[in-house]
Amino acid sequence: IAVNGITDCDGSTNSLGYNLIGDDTNCVITQTTGDQIGNSGSTIDPLLGPLQYNGGRTATHAIDPTSPAFDSAQLAGDFCGVDVSTDQREEVRPNGFACDIGAYEYISPFGPLQTLINGAAAGETITIADGIYTEAITIGDGKTLSGSGPDNVVIDASNVGGPAITATGDFALIGIRVTGGAADNGGGIFADIAGTNISLDNVVFNDNAAVFDGGAIYLRDGTLTGSDTAFGSNAAGGNGGAIFSGTSATISGSQFQDNSAGQNGGAIAGNGTLTSSNNTFDTNLADNGGAISIGGGTLASASSSDDLFSGNMATRDGGAIHESV
Repeated sequence: IAVNGITDCDGSTNSLGYNLIGDDTNCVITQTTGDQIGNSGSTIDPLLGPLQYNGGRTATHAIDPTSPAFDSAQLAGDFCGVDVSTDQREEVRPNGFACDIGAYEYISPFGPLQTLINGAAAGETITIADGIYTEAITIGDGKTLSGSGPDNVVIDASNVGGPAITATGDFALIGIRVTGGAADNGGGIFADIAGTNISLDNVVFNDNAAVFDGGAIYLRDGTLTGSDTAFGSNAAGGNGGAIFSGTSATISGSQFQDNSAGQNGGAIAGNGTLTSSNNTFDTNLADNGGAISIGGGTLASASSSDDLFSGNMATRDGGAIHESV
């Protein structure tokens, strides 16, 4: 209720929550959860567009993405507080973290996952609702994407025609599956900015592919830390069927199965340091290093402890592990 002449209401009323009133000067309102109520000294502008046809069968006021009504109704799981999953135009709501107040749901030009990422502060943990997200995303600024588990939260880039995730800086993934990405380098994650740090916990990468390096993950320069992570059926035409790491990778408690590379490292290829512990490498394939291949000269090194290698194959050297200096 806003921009209705001198004041927006007169008399007494009870709010059931999540209402926006621009100026309550002549009102007596029982305020409750989620209400935004302005007054003559501090009115609230909802930033509405003109009444016009914005889709659907009736005219509506569009809201601006900076409107105080944006994402200010109840959370996504509550269907905006009532059993209504569309707005007045029959657009699905919510289209973000929560529903918008009013009859108009703002539709972001980005997918729902990217919209959440864009709206998060640097270093923030973004909790993702269960579902399959058929979009590519860009993430950095130390943000964390956290899902309830890789069986419940899926980033599926099968129809994107590029990497599922592009890194613009440091980030972390927890409890997510990444699948269907395809790119020149890094079908699942493409990280080409120097000094990028990536952390993975309980993440699954499957059926990602790269023309050159890093079927699931391509990290040119930086650190990769992964635990309780699984890589299955990822492929690279060059190096690192699952992972290509240019600097440093530490992987523990993870599984690599049925990954392949046309050149080196069916599971992992690197030009820096690799620390591998308590991992299982099974039926991975490459030209050199069916499971692991480390190159990069005298500064390159690999350590393995409590790892299991089984059924890996190289068409040339190193059925399990290959080192080139």
